[in-house]
Amino acid sequence: MLYIILFIVNFRHFYEKSKIILGWKPMADTIKNHKRVKKFKCYDCGQKYTALCYLIKHVEKEHKDKIPKGMSTKQYIFNKAHKKDYQLCVICKKNKTAFNEQTMRYNRYCSEACRKKAGEIANANLKKKTGKDRSERMSDPDTQKGMLANRKTSGTYTFSDGKTTIGYASSYELEFLKFYDLDFRGDPLDIMECPYSFEYEMDNAKHTYIPDYYIPSANLIVEIKWEKQENEVHDTERKEPYREDAVRKSGKFNYIKIRGTEYTEFVQVMSIIKERNLDTTGNYDILFITSYAPNKQ
Repeated sequence: MLYIILFIVNFRHFYEKSKIILGWKPMADTIKNHKRVKKFKCYDCGQKYTALCYLIKHVEKEHKDKIPKGMSTKQYIFNKAHKKDYQLCVICKKNKTAFNEQTMRYNRYCSEACRKKAGEIANANLKKKTGKDRSERMSDPDTQKGMLANRKTSGTYTFSDGKTTIGYASSYELEFLKFYDLDFRGDPLDIMECPYSFEYEMDNAKHTYIPDYYIPSANLIVEIKWEKQENEVHDTERKEPYREDAVRKSGKFNYIKIRGTEYTEFVQVMSIIKERNLDTTGNYDILFITSYAPNKQ
């Protein structure tokens, strides 16, 4: 059973049932419940396992001779489960995309050019919808990220492949990109500045929320925040429940908020999504993980 815990910075919080899990301690329950059922099937012999790692070991031991040369075990398992041999880029619709070992799914884009084109399309849609594109919104003095973008800590990160780049607006975003690239070994073509925006109301005024990053193959929005000090409250902290609720109500995206440089839950979420991407039988709930704990009264 999944739970939602959504609370407001001024120490109010509420609880509601939904098809969304909003994290802190529920994250542990999510992992426990996720691995309880034997849902990972070998499509060569029908054997089932409770975890992807067991299925991988089984295939490598019992069916290694069936894995095509140059293809990883994970890709072979995915292809068998989804009855496909490749996937075309969603932008150019001509080139095959690489298989993403970290998310157990094919990338959506075949190249840096197509990834950037996807961002341009999303930017044009944002301007059509709101009257401003992402860069205009980021430079808006009323936008928190606009203020961040003008800091000395903003810049462009070049991935270890030496060619793929992505922007960052704070030192914490930079540290996350380094972690994603160098430690997590994430595919640089599978992360982009978030192309989606969300409208919300607060204090009788309408606002637009643009999260930090988006990982397409995981359908995961990633929000990076500074490390919160005890009893610390900022204006942006007050906005966060409204922003999160706007994303939650869309019902379309997995979401995680990362505080400072603590990436444990990110790795856990990506592990769950990896297994979900393989299972063709599951009708899964959206993962919605924040780093806040509920107020204890």
